[in-house]
Amino acid sequence: VVAFVSSAVAETKTWVGKTQQNTGMWHASRDANWSPSGAPKDGDDIVFDATSAAGNNCYWDLDITPASWTQTSDFTKTVTFRTEFEEYDGTAPKFVKITGDVALNGGKWTHVKLGNVYDILRQYRLYFVIGGNLTVGADATITAEGLGYTWYYNAISGGKASVSSGGAVGGSHGGLGSWMKNVDDP
Repeated sequence: VVAFVSSAVAETKTWVGKTQQNTGMWHASRDANWSPSGAPKDGDDIVFDATSAAGNNCYWDLDITPASWTQTSDFTKTVTFRTEFEEYDGTAPKFVKITGDVALNGGKWTHVKLGNVYDILRQYRLYFVIGGNLTVGADATITAEGLGYTWYYNAISGGKASVSSGGAVGGSHGGLGSWMKNVDDP
C-alpha cells in the first residue's frame, strides 16, 4: 500500500518587490516578489523589512489569511490594499483577515484610489480583521487621505461636496459633504 500525504507548512514570506506587473505595480501575487519565492498562502507570516525597503511598493492583490504581519522600521515603502465595500460585486476581497498579531513599525498602509485603472465605479476602503494585537509604531502610517470621492461628485449617489477642497476629496455618500485632513494624536 502506498499513501501520499500532503501537508501544508506555513512559511515566513519576506517582500522583495522585484517583479513589476504590466500595470506598473508590484503585485503581491507574483511569486518572484517574495523570499522564499512563491506568493504567500493562508497561514504564512508576512514580513516587510530592510530587504523589502530595497525593493518597491507592494500592491496587495491576494485574498488569503496570513498568520501574522510585520513591518519593521527599516521598511519605508507603501502597501496598497484593494478591498471593496460589500455592495460592490467586484473581484476584490471585502476585507483582509490576519489571524494573529500585526506590528507596523515602518512603512504605510493605504487603499486603491477611486478611479484607478481597474474600475472608476468601485468604492475602495481599508478594512482589516485582526485576530491578535495591532501595534502601530512612530514610523508607520495607516492613511486614506485623498483617496475618497472627488470633492465635486460621488459616483454612487451623485452627492456633491459643500466646498471646493482644492482637488482634495470628500464627497458624501448621499447629499452634501465636506472634507478634512487626517487628525494626528496630540
